[in-house]
Amino acid sequence: MTNMAITTTEHLTAYLAEHHPDLHYATIERVTEGSSNYVWRITLADKKGAPPLALREDGTTMTTMIVKHAEPHLAAQPDFPFPVDRMAFEVCALTEIPRVLAATASSSNVQGDLGASFVHGTIQDAGLGSGAESAHIDTRIRVPRVLSFDEQSHVLFLEDVGHTSLAEAYTDPALDIPDIGKRIGTWLARLHVGTTAPELHRQFEHPVARRMYRWNFNNLAAVLERHGHDGELGRAINARYGAQLETDDECVCHGDMWPGNILLRSVDAHPSGSEAGDGMNEMQHETGILDTSPTTRGHDLVVIDWEVARNGTGATDVGHFSGEAWLLDTLKGSAARGSLLDSFLVGYMVEKARISGTGLKMEERWRIAAQFATHVTHWPTIYGWINEDETRRCVEFGASYLSKVDQRDEEWFRASVLAPVFA
Repeated sequence: MTNMAITTTEHLTAYLAEHHPDLHYATIERVTEGSSNYVWRITLADKKGAPPLALREDGTTMTTMIVKHAEPHLAAQPDFPFPVDRMAFEVCALTEIPRVLAATASSSNVQGDLGASFVHGTIQDAGLGSGAESAHIDTRIRVPRVLSFDEQSHVLFLEDVGHTSLAEAYTDPALDIPDIGKRIGTWLARLHVGTTAPELHRQFEHPVARRMYRWNFNNLAAVLERHGHDGELGRAINARYGAQLETDDECVCHGDMWPGNILLRSVDAHPSGSEAGDGMNEMQHETGILDTSPTTRGHDLVVIDWEVARNGTGATDVGHFSGEAWLLDTLKGSAARGSLLDSFLVGYMVEKARISGTGLKMEERWRIAAQFATHVTHWPTIYGWINEDETRRCVEFGASYLSKVDQRDEEWFRASVLAPVFA
């Protein structure tokens, strides 16, 4: 059974019977989202006498759990090879990142004055508070908890953290988009600053993920030419910025940081306090930090899918998420609801400065701009939810940003949608 492929529900049923006979379940449902792994949701049949695998940290029994399995190819494209060690990288991320972020959040390395003056005027206008206030941003954003990992069979059991992603829920009027953007930006800055120790981020030396991440840049010239733009511009951007992906060596990067990999959980979906009455909710037990910020109201955020986590530069995560946020704001958003992109960038820049003591280097800013421009040029030509006219407009927009990146027109960027990066 160990070497048998697990690509169907029947295969998983056989695996569970052999390896977890005490796990009694009512249903197994294939989860279609995602392209890398085979994923199922298991609904337990009986909470009484549940095995340790099905127990939460507080001793209560969960109702559902997620099972992921890696084959040596992409689940969505079986002819595309993808080594199974990606699951080991994910497990490493899910176990190391909570510890690192808890330490970063409680760090005494606070540069409140720098954060407060960092983007003078912009922060107040965005309603995001000063850098000193950023120190108290809620901790209710985290990663899923690992329940069990069978390294030999490449089977990973995770807590079930919900069904709905930020990408799917973006148009929900109940969401506070600026607040969510700020929280994600703050969390991501903590990830990048907290994983700069070489002994940590070099655990994530993931050559396949590096190569895969350059796909956008490698296709850039062809996309530009197909839409009537200068292909040489795409080749120049790839040579200057895409090539750096092979040698970046600064911190841990998520590698696929977009709203589709952030799941939402309503605060009302679980108790506000623990059974012990300590006033800590489920998220706060995970991080070990009690937070009284008013932003704990609303939605918990859970960052999933870490199989392409890698050693790299945080600028690529920022540019990647920014590109997706711009697409949502532009094609699905409204001025009245506020900007996911702007709040994310301000949140990131303020927190990065606050906990590191310095702002971004200029080269990092250009890396963000290059990743953003490449993303909004390339991905709209692939996404099925973007129509032909919208695709044309996105490519035109992206090409204009690529041109300004190539020219290194800093003044132009200060008045662009990436203004918080160049403030």
